[in-house]
Amino acid sequence: MQGSSARQTTRTEGRPVDAVIFAIVDTVEQNGKTAFKKSEDANAK
Repeated sequence: MQGSSARQTTRTEGRPVDAVIFAIVDTVEQNGKTAFKKSEDANAK
């Protein structure tokens, strides 16, 4: 997001922000093994 859209989050509202990087992580692998998988997360909706 860039410009005014970048300032429309709870953390950036009212701050001098020009750009925000936003991502949704589905899987994290560490040392060849799955450390996190969204579908197996108990809090996933």
